[in-house]
Amino acid sequence: MGKNLRILFASITFSLFFGLLMFKVLIFFVPSTSGSWKKTLTGVELAEDINLLIPTFEKGYAGKNILKQEFPELIAGFQNILIQNPKGMDDYTLLSKFQNLLLQLPDGHLFASKDPGTCYVIDRRNQFTATSIKASSDYTFESINLNQKNVLKLRLPTFFIEDQSVVDNLINELSAKMRTADALIIDLRGNMGGYQPIPLRIGATIWGEPYREEQRIQFYPNPVEMSYLIRNKVSYSLLLNFFKSEDLQPEFQRQMASIYGTNPISPQEEDFSAAATEDWNTFLNDEPHLEDKGFPRPIYILVDNNCASACEVMLEALEKHPNKKVVGRQTRGAVQFGGVGKLTLPNSKISFSIPVSHVKYFDNRNIERVGYAPDILVKDGEDSLDVVIAFIK
Repeated sequence: MGKNLRILFASITFSLFFGLLMFKVLIFFVPSTSGSWKKTLTGVELAEDINLLIPTFEKGYAGKNILKQEFPELIAGFQNILIQNPKGMDDYTLLSKFQNLLLQLPDGHLFASKDPGTCYVIDRRNQFTATSIKASSDYTFESINLNQKNVLKLRLPTFFIEDQSVVDNLINELSAKMRTADALIIDLRGNMGGYQPIPLRIGATIWGEPYREEQRIQFYPNPVEMSYLIRNKVSYSLLLNFFKSEDLQPEFQRQMASIYGTNPISPQEEDFSAAATEDWNTFLNDEPHLEDKGFPRPIYILVDNNCASACEVMLEALEKHPNKKVVGRQTRGAVQFGGVGKLTLPNSKISFSIPVSHVKYFDNRNIERVGYAPDILVKDGEDSLDVVIAFIK
């Protein structure tokens, strides 16, 4: 397997899985029908788990590079758990301690949970892949006539669209339909993220720029100064663990197996010459094509408290658009970190989602666990779409 191909798929890893974690941010823990709620760990078992956890974070977690104060405190917190509990503890208490420590870090993609099949069952489908979304199209267009204005409405309930042909159709339809539109409404309400390339491609279409394949930084204006991806054996293994744990399409699973192999400890043909890759934004002074090739007319983006990850990437992609307004409620705040890998501790079976990539913003903004505020805040009981329609009229 050539080095360039591995680098390409490292980039794909960063892009495709930037938003997948949001499947798990609001998970519900319910008792399983079998097994006990608690497993008591001996002091030796606890030490084994902690002694695996600490070096994994030190070598594989992207936040260590920018969370200069919080990261050492996190490591100290892990160490204190071991020091204060030499005889061990139950896994449920341990999970609670881990979760409390991780919540101190401004990283909306970082969390701990119990693997399904141990003591808890993760109910993802009801929360994140609702039947109403699965049963309908991944996107819909609607033309609204308002006082002789042709308003194009694009509904995007999710960016978890695995079929590339569907994404291509979305882009082609948007490119054709926006030519005759006087205004564009992008409805992201309920969108908790997904595959990052989709909002980035939509952004490129609206800006009238070519899409920069599998890169967080695009040719059009955006607030990201640099994207960073850890490239070492630990991050490689974390990502492979994540691939193997998710319900991915068979074709994508085959692609990942061919690139990463099947051994989560020793990647095939490992040949990393650098510990990380950086991509810097050098396109700020490029000639814009918004007026002649893009959509320079008004854009209204509808968001709510569920908007996170790739959904927030969509906001960043259009942040600099001169005629854009975001309408709705504060977003969730899970967008700076990504490339989610997975570590499951051998004794407690507690799993950690660990981002191995992050972006740096030009203005050093703090978005994680805070979110983006809308330009027009919608009050309780108001419908964002109604607000926009009244605004356009």
